[in-house]
Amino acid sequence: VVAEVLGLFVRQAEIWRNQLDLAQPGLADTLHTIKGASRGVGANRLATAAEAAEHDPGRLAEVVDALEATVAEIEAYRAR
Repeated sequence: VVAEVLGLFVRQAEIWRNQLDLAQPGLADTLHTIKGASRGVGANRLATAAEAAEHDPGRLAEVVDALEATVAEIEAYRAR
């Protein structure tokens, strides 16, 4: 079950990555979704970054960095 949930998270992260743009009309919803999903899998750095960007979109780059780091960590975990 854990591997399946993490796989779903990684696939969803690909979609989120394309939506993390200040010009995206649904950016606030995407950040909120990332925050909740991240908390659900224990990706606290990503959840914190998404929450900060909800209040200050200028911090969007932090979300991108945290998302990439989280996906890398999940992929490394899944490879073990």
